[in-house]
Amino acid sequence: NDSAMYMDADTLLRVEKGKTYSLRIDLADKTLHAKTTIPNESGTFTSVKCVVPDIHNHSASLYINDSLVDAYIGTLNVNYKLPENKEYGCYLVAFGNEVGYTAYLNGGIYMDNYFFFPKSLPSFPINIVTVDPYLKKFRITNSINYMSGASDISIILFSYGGVRPAFSNIQNGIGLFGSFITESKMLSPVFIDNSTQNP
Repeated sequence: NDSAMYMDADTLLRVEKGKTYSLRIDLADKTLHAKTTIPNESGTFTSVKCVVPDIHNHSASLYINDSLVDAYIGTLNVNYKLPENKEYGCYLVAFGNEVGYTAYLNGGIYMDNYFFFPKSLPSFPINIVTVDPYLKKFRITNSINYMSGASDISIILFSYGGVRPAFSNIQNGIGLFGSFITESKMLSPVFIDNSTQNP
């Protein structure tokens, strides 16, 4: 009885980079407040390359939208530039799935020797998502919670400066009101046919 979902079905809100948006919820006994500032700069791609070393690999599959599809296994190399603002976080997304296993990118290179992508797509977009500081903290917290089930928590906390980050930015409540921006790049994989090469 106290749950509801709202959406801007008529697109009355115009969301723009660098602008701050506030959320207010009036309940019978309290008022909840939150705000987020849309990142004003994005992580950017320098170069992206995917190579399929064996086009005849037919044993791979990938889940997309809860459906299992035939997939190639390629090597993915992404060079990127992170935003100047270090409070932002970035991560990669393809086919609606997150690429990689860390909360956010660091350095300038991401490599994956087992990158799965659908055989039905000759090219596809890969996205770099830049999140606001609150969403970055939320992702870090989720990453710590996930890793703590399988590893020594002291090692995990040491990786994040010894402090388990808080992620709630809701005054008088618990939760997250965050924002992100996305940059996309079309990727056309390179296929190698080993059957035509001499031994």
